[in-house]
Amino acid sequence: MSEHRYPWPVLRGDYIRAAVGAAVSTGGTLLSAGNPYVFGVFATIAGLFLLFGVRTAWRQRLRYTLDVTGLTRIPPVGGPVTVRWDELRRMSMRFYSTRRDRSQGWMQLNLSGGRNRISLDSTLDDFDAVARTAARSAAANRIELRSSTLANLEAIGINTRRLGTDPPAGDPPR
Repeated sequence: MSEHRYPWPVLRGDYIRAAVGAAVSTGGTLLSAGNPYVFGVFATIAGLFLLFGVRTAWRQRLRYTLDVTGLTRIPPVGGPVTVRWDELRRMSMRFYSTRRDRSQGWMQLNLSGGRNRISLDSTLDDFDAVARTAARSAAANRIELRSSTLANLEAIGINTRRLGTDPPAGDPPR
């Protein structure tokens, strides 16, 4: 069994963005107290940055455990959610670019099986191990993966041909 978390260096930037955004928009809120429309806009923006900070703190405390039976998300509040490998029915991996030339960005892995769904992104420590195990399980369960998912698996160094999943000519119909 291995445990995976979002590392501090990845979250540090989100904390800084949340703090700066909340401070600037709170300042705007205080300075615009005489104009209810401008006040409302700045107060809404401040609230959004505060929510972003809370979400970042949530991600810092979130844990994932990976073992031979499945992947479990353990939130700081509430019960764990598990996608069992033998129940895996859907898997997709998408790339979200932050640059026009697609040179930077992150991947998001979505898994569903039984009644549970788990989504995680590539900033998770040892994301490749989770993706590799999920890909093996998808192949074992004979799940047909979209060509974009196969290409993204290949991009992080997972040989999809060794898993027994030949890239399809086109995406499967939905």
